[in-house]
Amino acid sequence: MPEVRPEILLVDMLISTNKIIRKTKNVTAIQLVENEEAFGLVLREIQEIGELSKKLRGISGPWHQIDIPWRDIIIFRNLIVHRYFSVEPEIIFEVATSQIPSLEKKVFGALKKVQDRQCVFRAISGMKTVFQKFRRKETVDYLNYIEYLLSVDQDMK
Repeated sequence: MPEVRPEILLVDMLISTNKIIRKTKNVTAIQLVENEEAFGLVLREIQEIGELSKKLRGISGPWHQIDIPWRDIIIFRNLIVHRYFSVEPEIIFEVATSQIPSLEKKVFGALKKVQDRQCVFRAISGMKTVFQKFRRKETVDYLNYIEYLLSVDQDMK
């Protein structure tokens, strides 16, 4: 199996953080838990972030210089996957609303440290093509935003 480029993993992680942020915006913990589809998406994206973290942790690069708790993310992913019913929904909500936005900024900072910017732009472009095909406008718009910030060397707000 070919090795996945770390740039793709970082961009994929940004997409997951963005999905969580969109689903938890302006909702309470109760509203999130009552919305089975939204809660399931948040759980799934947290799991995805954990999977991506495991892959990135095994590849050396500038993302290890950023203060991202890779090990904690992986442990939390394992708790969700292997002990699903014992994880309190309030904890999921707390992680989604207080830690994921911070993680998004840190992952973006890691992406900015990648030396080969063209690889980053190719990763974003490839992902945009896939998401356009499936008419995922919000994700394409988000990738356009990331691409813009990287091209003008700005931080996320």
